[in-house]
Amino acid sequence: MVPNKVSAVLDENTVASVMAAIADIKTKLPFLIDLASDELKELPRLGGKNLIFTTKALALVKQDNGFMPRDFSVEEMEKDVTLFSNLQGVRTEIAKLAEMVEDTYIEVGSEAYAAALVVYANAKRNGANTVGMDDSLDEMSKRFYKKSKPVTPPQS
Repeated sequence: MVPNKVSAVLDENTVASVMAAIADIKTKLPFLIDLASDELKELPRLGGKNLIFTTKALALVKQDNGFMPRDFSVEEMEKDVTLFSNLQGVRTEIAKLAEMVEDTYIEVGSEAYAAALVVYANAKRNGANTVGMDDSLDEMSKRFYKKSKPVTPPQS
């Protein structure tokens, strides 16, 4: 018996609704950006000790910003710190959702492939007699062809 952890139907209307909800999230977060991997590597990361440091720096500059260059914006720094904080929960929930979608995707694909293997094995074993089945089995058997490696004579 093929294990079946997931038994569900995802119809086109539900897919469209989910895609609309994702689009809605994107419109609610219009400031989201997509960085290239080389850009990501260059950025300093805010977390742990750096978060404490940044929070203290913000408190310091809000108390007295007279020592800062004129083009430094305390308001923009405060917006960044607040946005970072507010995005943490959203990020966590979206990451959990993405992981669940990925896990389900992998599980369902595994179940479908395991079922296909059972179909193939039974069709081969029990000699399918339906017209055109031999052609299908021949096509399916190509999945298991292995290229043989050329034999190299041992060197003496």
